[in-house]
Amino acid sequence: MLPNLVLGLLAFGGLLALGLARGATWLVVLASVGNVVFAFAVLRRPLRQQRALNEPFPPEWRAVLEAHVRFYRRLDAEGRAHFEKNLRLLAATFDFDATAGVEVTDELRVLALAGAAVLLQGWDDVMLPGTRSVVLHPASFDEDYGDGPHADIAGQVVRQGPILFAVTELRRGWAGDRDGYNVSIHEFAHVLDLADGYADGKAGAMGWGELIADELERVRKGRSPLRAYAGTNEAELFAVATEVFFEKPEELRRRAPELYDALREFYAQDPAGERSPARKAAPRRTSRLKPPGEHGTEHG
Repeated sequence: MLPNLVLGLLAFGGLLALGLARGATWLVVLASVGNVVFAFAVLRRPLRQQRALNEPFPPEWRAVLEAHVRFYRRLDAEGRAHFEKNLRLLAATFDFDATAGVEVTDELRVLALAGAAVLLQGWDDVMLPGTRSVVLHPASFDEDYGDGPHADIAGQVVRQGPILFAVTELRRGWAGDRDGYNVSIHEFAHVLDLADGYADGKAGAMGWGELIADELERVRKGRSPLRAYAGTNEAELFAVATEVFFEKPEELRRRAPELYDALREFYAQDPAGERSPARKAAPRRTSRLKPPGEHGTEHG
């Protein structure tokens, strides 16, 4: 954020200096207004995040977590405090919108973002881009975002755009928290995977290599604990594996121990163990120029 702010201010500062040197009032006004607008745009989310951290955690959010998120209920006091801190930051980071008459309620905000908070629980800092928004649809949708006969998309990360969730599937994901299906966890796993611009299933320095190729083959032969949709490609395998890691960890550890260990190392969490490892800094990855792809969660 800071480099972008500095570069932007330098650019508008240059215009301001040019306008003053040439006596061009219009250029001075344009540069001054541009400076203010640019600084506000860059600083808006950080200021919202800081304000959120200074406010108490909303009791109505805690009630939603207690009612729907088993992961949260199993945390100790310290773990809950960390989860709540991350959820406040996420809520201040992502703007929400809705379609077809869906009302954006506190409950839906929490259900949409709780999956991200689950993924971030083992890290000391939040590592998600703040340029996306979240859009809520009433139910599963098709490729044209309609409700036609092929409306089987439960969630989607749109290329350089928002994260889409079907409200029915959000509720379903948290209601069945031991079935390895959770659209919030799935889509935010894609967001992590896309942090370097590539949808390749290699979020973090996991060194998957042959591991991910072998698991893809196992999925396609019906020998994996992951559902068939994981066999679509490496990105979907990572997202589905993340769902199963948090919702069916004992089975994943038993049937795919190397995959479980890779995810345990990446997320710094051990949901099948008696005690989670110590938190660590979020993994940093080099940004690349290749634009991210578009990914969806299957229905059913």
